[in-house]
Amino acid sequence: MRKRPQKLVISRFTILLTWILLPISPVRGVDLAIASTTAIDAVNGLRKNQTILIEKDKILSIGNSSEITIPKGTKTIDGQDLYVIPGLWDAHVHFSYDEEIAPAMLPLFLANGITYVRDTGGPINKVRYWKAVANGKRTEAPEVFIAGPLLDGVPTIYTGENPTRPLLARTVATPEEGIEAVNSLEQNGVDLIKAYEMLTPETFTSILDRAAALQLPVTGHIPLAMDATLVSNLGLNSIEHLRNLEISCSSLRDLIIEERKTMLASGAEREGGILRQEAHQAHRLKAIDTLDWQRCKNVLDVHISNETYHNPTTALLESTYDSFLTSPKWTATFRELPIKVAKRWKNTVFIAVEEANPKEKKLIQQYKDYMAWARRVISYLGKQDMILAGTDTPIYFLTPGASLHKELEALVRAGMSPLQTLAAATNIPARYFGLENSRGSLEPGMLADMVILKKNPLEDIRNTRSIKAVVRLGTLHTKKKLYARIPR
Repeated sequence: MRKRPQKLVISRFTILLTWILLPISPVRGVDLAIASTTAIDAVNGLRKNQTILIEKDKILSIGNSSEITIPKGTKTIDGQDLYVIPGLWDAHVHFSYDEEIAPAMLPLFLANGITYVRDTGGPINKVRYWKAVANGKRTEAPEVFIAGPLLDGVPTIYTGENPTRPLLARTVATPEEGIEAVNSLEQNGVDLIKAYEMLTPETFTSILDRAAALQLPVTGHIPLAMDATLVSNLGLNSIEHLRNLEISCSSLRDLIIEERKTMLASGAEREGGILRQEAHQAHRLKAIDTLDWQRCKNVLDVHISNETYHNPTTALLESTYDSFLTSPKWTATFRELPIKVAKRWKNTVFIAVEEANPKEKKLIQQYKDYMAWARRVISYLGKQDMILAGTDTPIYFLTPGASLHKELEALVRAGMSPLQTLAAATNIPARYFGLENSRGSLEPGMLADMVILKKNPLEDIRNTRSIKAVVRLGTLHTKKKLYARIPR
């Protein structure tokens, strides 16, 4: 197993000690106070009767209200009967997937309490543009982390030749091309690399090696011709959608991987998206029919040991046979989108879901078996804090912002506790980037990014939707004002 790149880590003890030793005078600079509230985060749990003091863009102090004095004249929110959680992450978004939706995504995210997003694939010029827009607005937009284009093999999937698969990828056919691509992306300021499904094992390895040398995390799909244990041991930092993980949980693993190698060798001239789809159709449900949980557990234990996180995009997985995408409650979220997009989605969602959903009883049962397996995996990893909350928005009618709350609900349905689920959307993504000492919890010295809720999310995770206001880098935004900024 390759040793992971070392990062500079400052302990929470050091941060707290620094704040304790600060002179008392900075309290005069308090810009915002949230008084007598209930604070909830995955590091400290639930703390009642807390007062939070914010100075500029950071939390100055947080503690029992009887022990904290709010300076006179400070803008103060009465936090009684309210709940404060850290700003949320959507760890899987695509700004460049749909050009008409992109302008609405930043305000939609913030209006839904999402203060950080991880773009997991798109042309470098486009994702850099939206990162720059977010940086320019800072207090009015989430922080954007980008991967640049998917690095994919031959044939490449997201080439733009098929309207359902827009240009999101860069083809890297050899290890040398993989190294050059990582170097180029690092020079263009990416925060991570994304390695995709059609890569050869040799090129995949070269990408991971070079990214590690540059201290860039790598996320991706398990390549069609590779095993889930191997990619983790090679240093893959996170896996999206549980994609191809089921193969390594099957008693037919070796046979299936050999069959896929044959498919890839004979399909180099074919359309990448179609070839991948045929591989999934040929093997996914075969793997589900031959699942071996002990084998699967062994794979997951390697991932836990190696800190290979999983971003299951659970709501997206459920949508394969669940009708929530066509329910009135969900289609109502389309009204938050630009008018042209809302109309287009409403006119096509029913057709798309009808075409995608299985009709045969045997196939329906196999999909249910797949989801039962996926939820078991999610629950197992969630208990070890190895799940990232992400959605794949705006793919497949997943409304930006609203879909993250749907994902949290799906994670709880999979067996994670509400607190574990909050961790998946707050401090665990921060930890993924080595930022857990500045983002993801409510402590002195942390960035003042938080969501003020009317209801307790630990009682019902759906209460993350009960947003009263959002604080972004110390700036307070009411829900009403946030929604007023969304371009229609």
